[in-house]
Amino acid sequence: MREMKLGCVFTQTTTDQKGRSIRDPASSTYTGAIETAELFGRRIYIEAWERGWSRAKITVVLGDSAEWIWNIADQHFVGAIQIVDIWHARQHLWDLAAKLLPCDGLERKRWVKQWIKKLNAGKVEVLVTQLPSLHPQDRTARDAPPRGRVL
Repeated sequence: MREMKLGCVFTQTTTDQKGRSIRDPASSTYTGAIETAELFGRRIYIEAWERGWSRAKITVVLGDSAEWIWNIADQHFVGAIQIVDIWHARQHLWDLAAKLLPCDGLERKRWVKQWIKKLNAGKVEVLVTQLPSLHPQDRTARDAPPRGRVL
């Protein structure tokens, strides 16, 4: 399968009045190609290096939670904070709700909206500490081995 890979490198040195990060104006550069994850890892690393990655005080890799992205982060961006983007984090909550509440669509929707509200408010620590205590109603989902990783 051929897959396009695209990466963006930018700097962020300020925050708004609410403490949210603001990307520095005109600081974004992009790199991409149809290539293997291994080759793309080298490509994005070179872009980051040329942009001053080694001088950054705090480094972050933002991804959609694909395993190959975290592998690149582990290999080329050691010590970087790894973050799942908000859209994919929300999708993961919907996927989890489908496993936890497979037979109750209304309860599933209520549950997801409650957790997305916390996610949107930046209460990630609440999610991380409370999610492991949840148990699926469906035995096959409950007994399934975990997939992915929690950072």
